[in-house]
Amino acid sequence: MKKKERLESMTGGSTTEYRRIFSNKGDFIKSLVEIVSVIALVVGAVIGAYSYKEYRYNNLININNALYVQDREIYKKMEGKKNVFGLFIQRSSDMSIIDGSNKLLESCAGNKLSFVWRDVPDLYEKLYQVDGFYNEDRVCLRDALDTAENILYLIYNVHDADVLTNHAQEIGVETWYAYIEEVGENPLFLAAIYKGIKYRYIDKEFARFLYNRMNNSKHIKETLIVIYHEMTNASWVDSVGEK
Repeated sequence: MKKKERLESMTGGSTTEYRRIFSNKGDFIKSLVEIVSVIALVVGAVIGAYSYKEYRYNNLININNALYVQDREIYKKMEGKKNVFGLFIQRSSDMSIIDGSNKLLESCAGNKLSFVWRDVPDLYEKLYQVDGFYNEDRVCLRDALDTAENILYLIYNVHDADVLTNHAQEIGVETWYAYIEEVGENPLFLAAIYKGIKYRYIDKEFARFLYNRMNNSKHIKETLIVIYHEMTNASWVDSVGEK
């Protein structure tokens, strides 16, 4: 029996009918595979969405925990150091910027200053000047500057978390950014910023954030104009990272 006849006897008809039957079976299997694939995709999407939600939730918890740990470390270092709490004293509105800034520094030094300074860059250089390096006021001021730097880089980490996760509300960024209003006019906090720019610890994005935030605060901008005028110019941000 010829091949064609054998196929016809098996199908009870022509080879065309045979091909149609098996073609239909192939279509059925193909459709079944497609349905299973769609179901798998839906299930996978649901599982994936749940996993992502869990990942994001855990990630935000980890970020918040890290920020709180950093914040607690700052306060632990401040324990028993009355002079460091001078960072949080506000300048009296009836004092000039220069006189008020000197009062803030004296609060952090625990005494009258043994040196004269012109502006924030000059203040920073005077703190590390060889002549008078171990004077009590400079030792205390450098100690307070260290805390000011810790606060600055806590804000930096908050800003990074805000930018990278885009979940400002969950992180509570405004709670952390409130530090800027509390210490932003203190010459030592400004010296911490100056140091960060000088040694390129601060990137342009964070510098832009500081520029916008601090120049939009009336009492901070008044201070900047007098003792750190570079920071009131938009070109200050553009210069960040340059040698």
